[in-house]
Amino acid sequence: IARVAGLLGTAAVGAAIAQSFGSALDSRLSGTALGAAARAAVQQAKRLPLGTPSVHGLASDQAHAITRAAEQASLHSFHLGMMIAAVLVAAGGVAGVLGIRNPDTEDVRAESCAGGQLVGASSELGGPLADRPVGAQATGSPA
Repeated sequence: IARVAGLLGTAAVGAAIAQSFGSALDSRLSGTALGAAARAAVQQAKRLPLGTPSVHGLASDQAHAITRAAEQASLHSFHLGMMIAAVLVAAGGVAGVLGIRNPDTEDVRAESCAGGQLVGASSELGGPLADRPVGAQATGSPA
């Protein structure tokens, strides 16, 4: 489920960025008179969010208007993507603070760990089986 959820999340953010780019591009070009070739270049640019549109063969004023509008729309869409990422990171942090708890365990004193933190097992676990608490298992190497 986690692998699919990550892919779906990536697709959702990508769809939001693409939609934002198309809307921003249209709004920035709304007052500009464009010929048929320029409109085709705009449609092609909408298929490449965050990219540079191909404006070869267009009149220089139309080419400049489309390029400038695409740059501004790309920047707007990039900021939207970063905002979505920031919100998701913040939500993950809040979920971690509120929802993740360490299990209650008894304190283990460092003096009782023969190998210290490198081994991670207290000397109580190294004794005979009869001395071990119920359910305890030996850990670490016998060396």
